[in-house]
Amino acid sequence: MRQYFEEVWNRGKLGYIDDRFARDWVGHASGEEVDGPERLKEHVSSRRTAFPHLQCTVEDTITEGDRVAVRWTARGIQPGDPITG
Repeated sequence: MRQYFEEVWNRGKLGYIDDRFARDWVGHASGEEVDGPERLKEHVSSRRTAFPHLQCTVEDTITEGDRVAVRWTARGIQPGDPITG
């Protein structure tokens, strides 16, 4: 999971997802369900566009069988004028 966050979230290497995520993969993030690798790439891309210098840090991971839970923090600044966007 640490490598996934580093490669995908911090470096924006979306191709990393293609080789490592099953087609029926489902994730839960930011209060929404993200189903499948293509949707995950869209999810990451939209967040990295909004926060181009986004940096994520994995704090903890818990695994059980084929399930993984991750506690992570994200830091970034959204560019643009705070008044007019």
